[in-house]
Amino acid sequence: MKRREFISLMAGVAVWPLAARADLKRSPVIGFLNGASYGLSEHLVRAFRQGLSEEGFVEGKNVTFEYRSAEGIYTTLPGLAADLVSHQVDLLAATGTPTGLPAKAATAAIPIVFVTGSDPVQQGLVQHLNHPGGNLTGATTLAVEMGQKRLQLLRDLLPQAGAFGALINPVGPNVEPLLEDVREAARIDGAGLLREFRAITLPLLGPYFELALLLGVIYVLQLFGEIFVATQGGPGSETTTLPYYVYQTISQANDVGTSSAQGVLAIVFASVIAALLLRLLARTFRRSLA
Repeated sequence: MKRREFISLMAGVAVWPLAARADLKRSPVIGFLNGASYGLSEHLVRAFRQGLSEEGFVEGKNVTFEYRSAEGIYTTLPGLAADLVSHQVDLLAATGTPTGLPAKAATAAIPIVFVTGSDPVQQGLVQHLNHPGGNLTGATTLAVEMGQKRLQLLRDLLPQAGAFGALINPVGPNVEPLLEDVREAARIDGAGLLREFRAITLPLLGPYFELALLLGVIYVLQLFGEIFVATQGGPGSETTTLPYYVYQTISQANDVGTSSAQGVLAIVFASVIAALLLRLLARTFRRSLA
């Protein structure tokens, strides 16, 4: 079943609370909450409208929509869900895995229909699949548990391929089950622990390594007093940093010209390294906020 058809089916699921409340409000209002930008989810909105129209609910005629989109910034979803609740919608359609929990937290009275790619019980949306309980119902594609099947299909299509990639949102609500699903698929395919660490775990640790490297370089470049007191740069030159090397040149060799040139080079080197590492750090923060 195509995703567009699935959303149309979900619209049919959404009809029951509208029908139940039809005698209370002539033109019910549906709140449509989505985590992606409207441009990316426009086809889903059309499918949702179509599914409702097939059940007799036509926008502008006997039903009204309130649309809210997080534009890919999931941290805004709680506020958007609360805004829909404040508009007293009759039904809240939470489309996409990230929207379910914010919608649930926003209201315990307004009916919520969700669609998620995760296990809704494990995600905390409902108590049981057969008896959801509360004010939520919906459907799941169980996309998280399809990693092994996807890898098998890729193997059938590209039997000579040595590696496959997986795109996972590191700040998504189901990142942990997705990663575990990918790991399990890799293990069944024969990937060892070392290859799993290099291909899956190491990329996730990359930003933290960058931050540690930045702080380490800053610490080494400004470290002087501790070396002067504790080691005098030795044994040999094992603990000699750039600042301390400049000091040795001017104090021990009494070479002011050379030490001045070394000082300039040290400043330039420190500035270049700091600039590069700050760019890496800024990229890391942008990636975590995206």
